[in-house]
Amino acid sequence: MPRSMLAGMTDYRHQTFEDMVLDLGKWVNGLGQVISIIKENINKLEEAGYWDEVSYDFKATVYYSLKFYETSVEEIKNILLEFDREVRNDHVVRIKRLFKVASELYRDFGIAWHQHYGKKEYGKDEFKLVQKIYREGRGMASDMLDLSNLAERLGDFVGKKSKDVNRVKKRLPWLILNPNFYGMGIDLRKMKILRRFFKEDSNQER
Repeated sequence: MPRSMLAGMTDYRHQTFEDMVLDLGKWVNGLGQVISIIKENINKLEEAGYWDEVSYDFKATVYYSLKFYETSVEEIKNILLEFDREVRNDHVVRIKRLFKVASELYRDFGIAWHQHYGKKEYGKDEFKLVQKIYREGRGMASDMLDLSNLAERLGDFVGKKSKDVNRVKKRLPWLILNPNFYGMGIDLRKMKILRRFFKEDSNQER
């Protein structure tokens, strides 16, 4: 399902479990891309000798965001894998916690950039890289604000579980090795295994 263009405004109340699984997979891929972009630009700035000139508060926020985004990738991957066995209340709690940290990070990026970054050399090539780090870093935090609404809707599926434990062994095809910086990604085309699993499980309960 298309998500709202406004941060944190996507309405998940009418969306399916399938929609949420797909969106979580897209978050994994999106987070991976942002981590890669930020690290690449930091390396360029270090090579140019400009990273040391960047505001300390801004750099601290960037490093914090990298750790948080890497943690979020692993957290969401684990949750998606665990969905194959059962949707649990802790999944809702963990996703809400990611939202909470993302909302704080979105605020901190704004403060570090607008209030604590005094020397902005607009037009300079090196500073353009700093601007890109800011846009990508804060943009990802903004994008994750939708996790709050997704978590609320996910709560409706708590307790949904598989009756076929052997099916859990088939959960890995959509968690693939990619030749990217992070090593692993989500193959959204193969995540239909989750959709098929929950549909079949629902039919068995009727």
